Amino acid sequence: MERDPVKMLELVLGIPDVRILGVESTTRHIRIELESTRDGARCSRCGSEAVLVGTRVEEMVDLPIMGTPSRLLVNRRRFECPSPTCGAKRWFEPHPIEEFNPSER
Repeated sequence: MERDPVKMLELVLGIPDVRILGVESTTRHIRIELESTRDGARCSRCGSEAVLVGTRVEEMVDLPIMGTPSRLLVNRRRFECPSPTCGAKRWFEPHPIEEFNPSER
């Protein structure tokens, strides 16, 4: 049985490859901040190891938790290819929630 509160919340959410960074309860909803635990990224054009150039926070509406509306704040990393000959533009890592399929649990 898990005893670590963060790991318990990760188990309750059931989304693979994410880490919970924080939880905030307001009068209107519960907000859960998370990020991917995947290692870096590679350029899909040339295969070079990508360079992290920033992040963006996206807020998503999720199902209520114990009757309280919830929001997921997803920190998505932005990468670029370091190869000057590649021509790849900057891109965001895949969205961990949009990739998640509950039926695969």
